[in-house]
Amino acid sequence: MIIEKIRGNAFSPLDVLEMHISVNTFCPINASEIEIIKSESVIKIIESVITSGPHWELNPTCQMFFKDDIFNFQKEILVDDVFEKSVINIKELDVHRNVIQILYPVRLFLVNARTLSDEIILKSEIHIIHTLLGKFTL
Repeated sequence: MIIEKIRGNAFSPLDVLEMHISVNTFCPINASEIEIIKSESVIKIIESVITSGPHWELNPTCQMFFKDDIFNFQKEILVDDVFEKSVINIKELDVHRNVIQILYPVRLFLVNARTLSDEIILKSEIHIIHTLLGKFTL
């Protein structure tokens, strides 16, 4: 149902989809939150989401890469932002590993969000479309 609403014609391609990307991973019991969030596997998934679509540089989430009206994508800036804005849920799996869920908020233009895989959209939490007429929760 969410997929159909995002990909359908009810909303403009320039409307903004706000969602919290959910990245699930395993880590050793003694791993720190900093190590977990800054791991290559977590950042790679988040990077693939915010850089999807034909006009990904214009996504509201990508404003952090503009300095003096010049766009410059830097992975270090993304890593710092993910560390600052993410919510981490840790559950113990066994005596050696934990299951980690990282929720990172993103805002994407629908033209770009429509290129995301169904799996990423369905695993994400909180789907809100921001339009000129207001916010619509899916």
